[in-house]
Amino acid sequence: MVLFYVTAAAMLLLALLFVVLPLIGRRRSSEADDAALNVALSRDRLAELKAERTEGLIADGDYEAARQELEARVLRESEAGTGTRGQGPRWVAAAALIVVPLLAFGLYIQLGTPTLIDPPEQRVAGGDAERGRQILEDRVERLRSRLEDQPEDVEAWSQLGRYYALLRDWPQARQAFGRATELAGESRPDLMVDYAEMLVATSGDSLGPEARSILDRALELDPENEKGRWLLGLARFQDEDYAGAADVWQGLLRELPPDSRRAGLLDQYLQLARNRAGMAATGDTQPASDAGVTARVAVAPNLRERIAPQDTLFVFARAPSGPPMPIAAVRHAAGDLPLEIRLTDADAMTGNRKISDFDTVELVARVTKGGGPRARPGDLEGTAKASPGAEGAVDLRIDRVIE
Repeated sequence: MVLFYVTAAAMLLLALLFVVLPLIGRRRSSEADDAALNVALSRDRLAELKAERTEGLIADGDYEAARQELEARVLRESEAGTGTRGQGPRWVAAAALIVVPLLAFGLYIQLGTPTLIDPPEQRVAGGDAERGRQILEDRVERLRSRLEDQPEDVEAWSQLGRYYALLRDWPQARQAFGRATELAGESRPDLMVDYAEMLVATSGDSLGPEARSILDRALELDPENEKGRWLLGLARFQDEDYAGAADVWQGLLRELPPDSRRAGLLDQYLQLARNRAGMAATGDTQPASDAGVTARVAVAPNLRERIAPQDTLFVFARAPSGPPMPIAAVRHAAGDLPLEIRLTDADAMTGNRKISDFDTVELVARVTKGGGPRARPGDLEGTAKASPGAEGAVDLRIDRVIE
């Protein structure tokens, strides 16, 4: 068991290094003006994106979308910079960065105290460690200076929280994310998840009542939030509900690129939860029912040219009413279209909601360039109703663009 944790922690450290090293690769002059700082930070983020793509932390589609958004934000910032200084420039770079996926699945993927992970500055040899920490501290100071003038900048507060997390200053990170969450309210469930994570970091590595309440509400608002679902599984694991943790993580694993680092790490912890629960390696103690639905998935002619072979196709079933979380899902390359697919209990996202339990389900086919299942503007989608167990296949036509 000890070897398992050490190995997993080492893999996480390696992933973190690939993300942090680009971050500490350049010195900044403390006298740089706002425009120069924004450009420099944007360059850092682009380097991070490239490293994340290389390590399999993000899909090619996610990388391209983030790169285009970054370029657009830099352009808008440069154009906005021609205005009067008294208006106070918006810190667009903070929104554009959204930096460093903390240890790939969050600070607690190692199922232990965060102090088991060496600080990033200790993982860099020689003078680079001190220089890297100094750069992070300088950025914290600049952010704090900006927040004195713009105390309601949600993105600046969330960015400050991320920098403090990299510096392993958990109380300050909790305070920053708490302020960001307070300002954004329920419009930003992602920040609610970040705040819940920091509450765990400062409470003896345990998901207490406040963290769980915030996490539960965040997942009601955004049931597909990856980190939130990871923490939900962790909460069940810590409650010794190992089967429940396996259910959550199994559903999350189905949505990740199978050859990505995140999928590999999550699968290790999924197997640990299954072992603790006395479950078979397949994660299911009961044979799956053959009841399911078959769909012929095709694309409307007017949308075909908008699909690239490397785009991702998700086909999932969900309840016609109730929670939007998919009941069952499969993933394919968009280049496989048109195709026929079948969803059964073997494709269930969790063990307690199976497609055979429903008389009617709504089928959704979604083509995304981002690589993840969450709907984004520009994604293509189609829906159809189906009855599990019925003979024949339903036509599932992708015929609209998500606005």
